[in-house]
Amino acid sequence: KRIFLYWIPSALIAALVVLFVVTDPRVLEISANAGSATAARWLGEHYNGREKKERYDPEKALHWFERAAELGSVDALYEIGDLHFRTSIEGHTYKAAHDYYQKAAEGGHIGAMHQLAILLEIGLGTDRDLAAAERWFKKAIELGNEFTELNLTLLYFTHPEDFSADKVSGSIEYIKRLAGEGDFYAMYALADAHMVGETVPKDIEKGLSIYLDLAEKEPYFAHMTLGELYLAGESVDADYEIAL
Repeated sequence: KRIFLYWIPSALIAALVVLFVVTDPRVLEISANAGSATAARWLGEHYNGREKKERYDPEKALHWFERAAELGSVDALYEIGDLHFRTSIEGHTYKAAHDYYQKAAEGGHIGAMHQLAILLEIGLGTDRDLAAAERWFKKAIELGNEFTELNLTLLYFTHPEDFSADKVSGSIEYIKRLAGEGDFYAMYALADAHMVGETVPKDIEKGLSIYLDLAEKEPYFAHMTLGELYLAGESVDADYEIAL
């Protein structure tokens, strides 16, 4: 007991010292300039936190992430790709986002695999390649990213002409089940599919009904979508009053 009671304050002091070291940018800079990839990445994260407005500086974050990447940090490659993807830095490009995500994904970064697959699916910063998108989604799932399972299902659901019938039919059942459980992404995909008649039969009333249900969960996005529908007058008769 005496050893245990002695150890608690000692451990607490040690933890506070470590916390000070990893949060003080002056200490981190010394370590980063001495060749510590971890310190350089922590510095990048220090300046990349949007919630801390007084220190948020994406250009400084980029500098330190690049330093960390030079020192071998795969996480830093992902962060650089993310800075480009979120258009947070000067000279940002989606091609650079794709290239850095790919380097990080090839280095085993699960989040980069997920993001890379999305860019490949929509052809942003690279040529559209649904087969490659499927491979990277599957790789992320194999490594334990359960959230990616929905994206893989949506890939089959929204591109029925590019995948086998069994993959598409399985995605339809999965999306319907998730939509019934109130999943935002599944509800939006199902509503959109009913509006255009892809993957599921065209049913404007059903699509509008799902959008209205969705508006109770995500009012900003759903109302914006409904407004655009009535403004364009493509799937429904144009009605500017309803759109407004």
